[in-house]
Parts: sequence; structure tokens; C-alpha cells
Amino acid sequence: MFHELMHLTSAAGDKGYAKSQCIALAKRRPRTARLNAQAYMYFAMDAGVGGKYNGPRRRTRNPDPYTENDDRNSDRAARRARREAERRRKKRLEEDRRREREARRKREIADKKERDRLRKARCKNKPRTRKETWAEKRARWRREAADAARKKREADKKKK
Repeated sequence: MFHELMHLTSAAGDKGYAKSQCIALAKRRPRTARLNAQAYMYFAMDAGVGGKYNGPRRRTRNPDPYTENDDRNSDRAARRARREAERRRKKRLEEDRRREREARRKREIADKKERDRLRKARCKNKPRTRKETWAEKRARWRREAADAARKKREADKKKK
């Protein structure tokens, strides 16, 4: 009956009926738990005299030791937990990106080594080109000039 009264008199909805669901919801999302009609019903049962009698009133274990039954502390603890989870997520993402960059760098190095190996294999059978020095070039020009002069003399002899 109290559950239905909470629906009629407030914006409370149904987010879980079992006590374990209500406790888990209070740990994870305290604001949502405050809008759960069943949670109010369990609160009334445990706080009132109409609930189950468990002998003399003892303090039960608090599901969230940081909140001390204060909604503001509960919200703070939930925000802190969300921030911590987000920080861990970002750290994992950063670590994954770092690993990917390292793997990409290693792949590029391996690809470059493979390209160099293939290039060297292609060039292995080619004769090596040799550059002429200025002295060798000058000697070649002189030989060519001497050959051209000799051919001209021979051609002139034949004309006569």
C-alpha cells in the first residue's frame, strides 16, 4: 500500500522491486534510487515498527561505507566513482593509442627494411657505374680529338 501511495503522491517510479536491486541502485545511481517507490517502502519497513522484528535494534552494515546515510555524501561518492571510472577509461584509451602508435612505428620500420632489401636485390646484378674524374675526361677528349684528326688526314689522303 505504501508503495502505491508513493506513486500517487510523488514522481517516484519503479526501478527495481527486490531489496538487493534497490541497494545496488542506491550504490550506483543514488539520484535514481531516490525516485524508486519500492526503496521508500523498504525504508519504511526497516525504519518503522511494522517491519520484521530482528531482535534488539542493531546497526546493519551500510552498503556504501562512504555515504553514512547522507544523500549528499552518496551523490558525492557516486560522482567520485564516475570521475574515477572516466579517468581509468581515458587512461586505458591513451595506453591503447600509445601501443597502436608503437606498433605502427615498428611496422613502418619493418616495411622500410623490406623495401631496402628488395631494392638491393634488384641492384645486385647491375654493373656498377663509375664516374669519370676530370683528368680521365680530359684524356678521353684528347684521344677523341686525336682520332678525329687521324680520320680527317686519312680522308684527305684518299681524295688526292
